[in-house]
Amino acid sequence: MDIISKSGEGNKYTINSAIAFVAYASHIDINTTEFSKVLSGLRDFINDEAIRLGGKISDGSFNKCNGDWYEWLIGIRAIEFFLESETNFIVVKMPNATSFDVMSIYKSCLSEFIYDLRSKLSLNNVNLITSNPDFSIIDIRGRREELKSMLKDISFSNISLSTISEIDNLYKNFIDYAELEHIKSFLSVKTTFRPDRRLQLAHEGSLMKALYTHLQTRTWTINPTGIRYYAAATSIGNADVIGLKTVATHSITDVKSLPQSAVDEIFKINSVLDVDSCLSHILSS
Repeated sequence: MDIISKSGEGNKYTINSAIAFVAYASHIDINTTEFSKVLSGLRDFINDEAIRLGGKISDGSFNKCNGDWYEWLIGIRAIEFFLESETNFIVVKMPNATSFDVMSIYKSCLSEFIYDLRSKLSLNNVNLITSNPDFSIIDIRGRREELKSMLKDISFSNISLSTISEIDNLYKNFIDYAELEHIKSFLSVKTTFRPDRRLQLAHEGSLMKALYTHLQTRTWTINPTGIRYYAAATSIGNADVIGLKTVATHSITDVKSLPQSAVDEIFKINSVLDVDSCLSHILSS
């Protein structure tokens, strides 16, 4: 299978992101390589193939694939972490919002409240437009052994297209699954925190918390555990720390509630060890 394919006329090629990822992973030890170096190595690997074929790859193609590759790196290690530990939580990669609504993870009796909210807002010419966090951290008490058996072959030492498919489709096992407290938190990841990405994350975190509060209100849940929203990138600067402390807007509309940050914490995830450290902290919070 080819890691790149010709795109129309001329010398432009597109990246077959999963095939390229699997092919490159067979040449390196991801367990000991910084993720930023994996991404730059993939770029060189693909560009070398494009040059060999007399073609070129656009920066836009790499930008799209970088996000996929970074999520697969984190997603695969997160499953390894689950298999190696005794945790009752699993980190599930979410698809794009255009193909799946993250609220569908909740049981239908809960998600229907969100659909009802959307419908009522639309009557007032207002749209509830949400993006999906990249990962949901879900309580799987009672299903641990089933999931361990299902996911036992996922490993950096054995990456295949089947591995990628399992990571990408794991969410299907959790549709109509969660009670209000079963989703512990969300994690969204970017290779880098550009200013526009910081705004996107703050908006997403604020909205996820507002929707949780809406469900809490509709179900009359007293003293809920709440939901947390985290962000991560291969590197973090002071501007990122400050920018992602933006307030969750729903928390300043009621004087009886304490202000909340849209993003609870940010993490540097640039290696397997960073993934482990991040997940250990999130699961103990």
